[in-house]
Amino acid sequence: MSKIFSFIKRNSFYFIIGLCALIIGLSITLVSIFGFETEKPLTGEISGVDKPVDTPDTPVDTPIDTPNQNVSTKIEFIYPVNGYVLKDYSDTVVFNSTLNRYSKHTAIDFYAEDGAPVYAVYDGVIESVDYNLLTGVTITVDHGNGLKTVYNSLLNEDLITVGTEVLQGDTIGFVSNTNLQESKDGAHLHFEVIENSQVINPEKYLVLDEK
Repeated sequence: MSKIFSFIKRNSFYFIIGLCALIIGLSITLVSIFGFETEKPLTGEISGVDKPVDTPDTPVDTPIDTPNQNVSTKIEFIYPVNGYVLKDYSDTVVFNSTLNRYSKHTAIDFYAEDGAPVYAVYDGVIESVDYNLLTGVTITVDHGNGLKTVYNSLLNEDLITVGTEVLQGDTIGFVSNTNLQESKDGAHLHFEVIENSQVINPEKYLVLDEK
């Protein structure tokens, strides 16, 4: 018996190696029999992580159409009287039969019956009501933004006062022959337009009928 223990003790190293080999062989056999799977390597998809969503290729700073807040309203005058053009605007000299001389005529004269109503050609505020021996009663309407209209050769009546707000088409006076500089032309309205302190052709804002 002592010989057996003595043999095992001398060859224990070989017994341990053999035992390990036996265990390894057994493990390989079990794997092949039961088909145990080893951990798969990570490829492509990761469980539990949301895949990125495809989005269309659109510019980041795509402008959004919004209404233009700075669009200005086009100003269109109506006729200041129910009549017709007696004398056109002219920034060159024309003959004045009353004064018997040539001079500029920076207005449009409209013929109308004596006493015919005169209308505000556009919304505004009465800036002044003046009387002058040569031009007669003159009313100036301020339309804002440097635009004004002037009506003279009116009847001397207290129809309207300074500061009164008027709308396009409101009656502001009546035609007469108080403009002594043009008295030979008879009753009519002498109509001027002022823009930024400069007298301009009224046809910029007033479309005239065919003459």
